[in-house]
Amino acid sequence: MTTSIDKNSDKESIIQAFHQNWNLHPFPVLLLQADRTILAVNEPGRKLGVPVGKKCFQLTGKDKVCPYCQANTAMKEKRGIQVGSYQEARKQFVETFWVPLEGEEKIFLHYGNDITQWVKEELLVSPLPEQLS
Repeated sequence: MTTSIDKNSDKESIIQAFHQNWNLHPFPVLLLQADRTILAVNEPGRKLGVPVGKKCFQLTGKDKVCPYCQANTAMKEKRGIQVGSYQEARKQFVETFWVPLEGEEKIFLHYGNDITQWVKEELLVSPLPEQLS
């Protein structure tokens, strides 16, 4: 039988492993519970002021889960989900991920990488076909 102390110890181990694996990632990475509470933030996220304990959607001023969030699907299907998008407000192409932790039912990673530089370079090398431009 697992006690709450064991569960806390497990959570601490998960958070420690998260920092070991993600603190050097160049963009913010969040470790979240299924209810979207932020459990941990990597070093780039911390430097941006992302707070532990808040809901991720609160970071954008929302009061409920973002309509495009893929976390529930990722956790239900036990697979990572990758979505590419263009964020007009930031003028950035972003590759976003929701990745459940293996062996954990209600914990997942969420992060987005700014890929604008590579998209622009690709467009310079091979322009969009006329019907798409």
